[in-house]
Amino acid sequence: MLGKTGMFQFVITEIGGTVGDIESLPYIEAVRQLKWELGKDAMVIHLTLIPYLSATGELKTKPTQHSVKLLLEYGVQPDILVCRTEHAINKEIRNKLHSSATLLPMQL
Repeated sequence: MLGKTGMFQFVITEIGGTVGDIESLPYIEAVRQLKWELGKDAMVIHLTLIPYLSATGELKTKPTQHSVKLLLEYGVQPDILVCRTEHAINKEIRNKLHSSATLLPMQL
């Protein structure tokens, strides 16, 4: 409704699903095109889960690194990476994530 009037400052659109699933590809492509058209007026926030393995007592970053890698392959660079997890993310994990996602530490 607001999209037709042009009376908005920002719009938040959530795209659910899993990066890499064939069903999500048209939506990821739409995000890529939107970011291309709007440039700095568009922001991509990637929400991801960092699972905790109780058997080993560690957080696993590989699924997040993989989803970011796939987004980059599809031409979508996340501006912000939001991580959900059961335990605090230490500096080592933050460094691993922001370097693999080519983000600044403040973007994580």
